[in-house]
Amino acid sequence: MHQKFLSQNNGKFAYSIDVLKAYDKKYKISTINFVYSCIGYTSVHYRQIFENIEPLDLKFLIYVENCDIMFIRSNLKDLLIMPKLTYLSNHMEAFEYVLIDDNELLYLTTIEYFTEAACNEPQLIILNIFNKTTQNWDKKLQNYRKFRDFHGCELVMLAKDIKCYGKGWMTSDSGQASGVIAELFEEIGKYLNYKTKWNFTASLEYDEYHCTFDENYRSSDKKLENVCFDVTRFEIQSYKEYQLLHFSIPFMDINEVILVTPGDAYTSYEKLLLPFDKMTWILIICLFATAFLTIFIISMLPKSIHNLFYGPNVKCPALNVISTFYGISQDKLPKLNFSRFILMMFILFCLIFRTCYQSKLFEFMTSTPRRPPPNSIQEMIERNYKLLARNNLITYNNVMTNDNRDWPELVIVNHTEYWDIFETQSQNSSAKLGIIIQLYMLNILNGDDKYNWHQLPDPFFDTHAVFVFHNNNFYLYIINRFLNAWIPTGIIDVMLNKRLGSKEKNIIFNEPQVLIFEDLEFGFYIWLGCCVVNFACFVLEKVCSMMCQAYMKHTKMMLVERKFEKVYPGFDDGESSQQNMKKREVFRLPKKKGFD
Repeated sequence: MHQKFLSQNNGKFAYSIDVLKAYDKKYKISTINFVYSCIGYTSVHYRQIFENIEPLDLKFLIYVENCDIMFIRSNLKDLLIMPKLTYLSNHMEAFEYVLIDDNELLYLTTIEYFTEAACNEPQLIILNIFNKTTQNWDKKLQNYRKFRDFHGCELVMLAKDIKCYGKGWMTSDSGQASGVIAELFEEIGKYLNYKTKWNFTASLEYDEYHCTFDENYRSSDKKLENVCFDVTRFEIQSYKEYQLLHFSIPFMDINEVILVTPGDAYTSYEKLLLPFDKMTWILIICLFATAFLTIFIISMLPKSIHNLFYGPNVKCPALNVISTFYGISQDKLPKLNFSRFILMMFILFCLIFRTCYQSKLFEFMTSTPRRPPPNSIQEMIERNYKLLARNNLITYNNVMTNDNRDWPELVIVNHTEYWDIFETQSQNSSAKLGIIIQLYMLNILNGDDKYNWHQLPDPFFDTHAVFVFHNNNFYLYIINRFLNAWIPTGIIDVMLNKRLGSKEKNIIFNEPQVLIFEDLEFGFYIWLGCCVVNFACFVLEKVCSMMCQAYMKHTKMMLVERKFEKVYPGFDDGESSQQNMKKREVFRLPKKKGFD
């Protein structure tokens, strides 16, 4: 039976869909056979393609993209139909789009089931409804799938599903994985009643996964013996071969994205402090504070102590510190070796500091640096980051041209406010049910930071699926892979569907890098060590000088006593002390340099 209906997209394209009825014993539904009558093509062209196709048995799906037909055979175990939560090598999940013709209504539905019936019964889910009378699709119907109990089955997780989130290793037939996604799958298994088993075989086929194979891996025969990988950079996942293509039939599509923009630009006054990080500024302030405090304390002590450290010719030591910092020549140089060495080291320190500061300040003044993105979910909540979602009636044309898109804004909330917004704004609930939010909620649920995402290096976050835990149910929202963001706002301009020849584009912000303390740490420690050694030499010099003077004075007194005893033996008998002192004055040695 030949059924036709017309769907218009802004009056630009008209798609005529030929529905051939094929009855299934259980559902009695008709499969979408093919879509034809694209502009410039006739239905005969497509009928010739289908002449050699097997009888319709709900085991294949045909996509039409710009009049190019792509066949996806769901009964092949080596083919992943869509970017999904799992790749089930031993329990293959079939995922079919079918169209049910029910008098005045057409139901765009999907069937999901497993090859092993003990794990899950087939389930028919309505995605959208087309009214033949009004020639419109229902815009209110959400596109979601609900997974039920897996009855304790062992599901095989593909390694590439965790490539950006953790690490894994495999020896012989046993595989293990760790990281955020691995732990998240284990957590989901508690709700869905399944056991996790890891499979790393498929990840060997793709070079962009950056897997690190050890020497035991032989790529020639594809034999997996010892494979491990560890990806540290978070990146947007894009499958090399398996992409979700859009129907020519319009249906409700959901796109969720968290916009993590680079932040506001720094002001000209804030740029004055940007060249160094906070730790470096604190150490510089402590250094100058210590210098001025030492000068103040010494100035309160007697002049002899002042001369001991500075020398008698230095009258304004604080002015010397300020002039050295700005690179001004010294008016009066200290004469003591210790003071001169300290001054030379301080001049060298200020020279390096001024050079680094001026060069970095010039870079910041001639550029437009922006504030860094948040490092955690809590910081995103505190800074009121927006979560944008497109929930719209989508066809192939307006996806590609960015027409008729609606981006409602929602504020990221904490877990106490989450359920209230979920209930009061159910029409936009899909906009905020992202994996990052769920990781944050799991973090609160478990009372630790196990699932907290500590770093978001990219200014954009995209998900294949959205994990929602609500009333012990698990939903998997299908995510639209066509994402056109806006470069002027600092968002990644990305088109992940490689079948259409487009590729991922990242905005690289060439901002000057701040000099952190680790960059200056080695030089600072050398300078500080030289100051300590110089101070130790100064103390040792003063101690040796004092000991030498005491020794010379004692030696002089001993010589005087011996000479006096030879001239006046027993002169103390019967004479007054005053007469004895006059006699001793005769034998005093003349004063020489170095003697008191």
